[in-house]
Amino acid sequence: MKNIFYLLLIMPFIGCASTNKTSTIENIQSLPESLYIAVAKANVRQQPTTESRILTHLPIGTKVKVIQQYDNWFRIGFGEGKTGWVNNKVLSLVRI
Repeated sequence: MKNIFYLLLIMPFIGCASTNKTSTIENIQSLPESLYIAVAKANVRQQPTTESRILTHLPIGTKVKVIQQYDNWFRIGFGEGKTGWVNNKVLSLVRI
């Protein structure tokens, strides 16, 4: 089955969705209050780089609080006061 991608314009947010029922974040012009994990197992890292230590993994559908954005990375809050960094490709504007 082919993936067909659609541009989502949810003002003031911009993202994309595909026919495989994922809606990853490609470019956000202003930070939403919360987002959702859009992959089966998202790596939460200590710093905004793939070379950084993995702190934990979050499952699909987990709601996270957006704290900060740095390039293609988001610092998120989750659980009881925990924070870490995830790449924008593992996040969604809607719960999957």
